[in-house]
Amino acid sequence: MNIIASRSTFALSLIMATNLFLNYGVSANANNEASKRNIESISTGSVALTTEKMSEQDELEVSLPSFKIYINDQRVNVYNAQYPFLIYDDITYLPMTWNNAKALGLLTTWDKETGFHVNNDKDFEAKPIEQELSSSGNKLTYVAQVSEFDVFIEDELYDSSKEKYPALVFRDITYIPLTWDVAVEKLGISIKMVGTADLRLSKMKKE
Repeated sequence: MNIIASRSTFALSLIMATNLFLNYGVSANANNEASKRNIESISTGSVALTTEKMSEQDELEVSLPSFKIYINDQRVNVYNAQYPFLIYDDITYLPMTWNNAKALGLLTTWDKETGFHVNNDKDFEAKPIEQELSSSGNKLTYVAQVSEFDVFIEDELYDSSKEKYPALVFRDITYIPLTWDVAVEKLGISIKMVGTADLRLSKMKKE
């Protein structure tokens, strides 16, 4: 499989409920358990997805997010993106393209023997994202494959056969779930929900 590896629990679930976070945004930088529980309860407003166990299938139904997504304050064109953000089981998935990785301070490598690796870039400097767009719009739902190769996050094996939210492959690009453990604790991605319609991603500032 040809994977573009040059170009992950903090759960960012975004579901349709309008009674949550209507009047304020929530930052993933907050370390208290209340914020974590609240973030994980936000609804996606996306098409209902299958909840079968990952170990029982190799293909999963995914959907496009219904909310706006920003990386470093720059809006992502989800509907025309060649590699769009995806939702599986109420969790947002990040396409690990070269441009997305660079914009979020991540280093990715791919090796047919050892698999896909994603790590923090210690020399990160915020840069605008260069979006890869398609002339035709994306459909609302697709089928993605569970990764058949090993995925390492901060040099630790992310075992998709055991994880509730496996690493996925869509259009030959690796996708990782933006869960609490993967996105915030391991990769240092700041995730903020503004109201109920905007998801903003950026690199956490060093203290």
